[in-house]
Amino acid sequence: YDKLASLASKLGLEDSLITALPASMMKKPSERGSFDAMVVAQLEEGLVARVAKLAETIEAGAPAAAVRAEATEAAKQALGSAKEVQQASAEELSSAQTAQSERDAEHKAAQEEAAKFEPEYNGAVQILDEKKAALEGFQGFNLTCFETLRDRESKKPKAAAPATDVEVARNALEAAAAMEAAEAGAREI
Repeated sequence: YDKLASLASKLGLEDSLITALPASMMKKPSERGSFDAMVVAQLEEGLVARVAKLAETIEAGAPAAAVRAEATEAAKQALGSAKEVQQASAEELSSAQTAQSERDAEHKAAQEEAAKFEPEYNGAVQILDEKKAALEGFQGFNLTCFETLRDRESKKPKAAAPATDVEVARNALEAAAAMEAAEAGAREI
């Protein structure tokens, strides 16, 4: 009866009917009097009215339910599409991260190679500078000596006085010294 009592209060029955309801419902239908029959009839009318109102509410809500069902289906499809896009984006991100890791490793290897090559490069630059200095020294000294000897006017030998052995030896010694200096400058290069 407790379930029926709570239902009767929701149906909007009068308090006097709700109070009389337990006694009327405890009797068998054949034992009920006219008052009990009227209480049961009022309960039945309330239940029928409530069922009709609920049916009407359900019927009125059918178009809205269909719209919500369509919206739900559209949302499910959008969710599926979004999941596919998210999956594709996740794969692209993973691929990009892998590529970045590879580029980072290549960059680190290139930096290590550059660090290993730097002493060799510095040595080569030093040798180049030394060779440039030697070339400048050669051009500055040996070439100048050559140009001086080339452009020098030779003295005309005196026809009357034959060259003495001392003069010939001195000239040969000067020429040998000039040649030796030129060779020494050439060896420095």
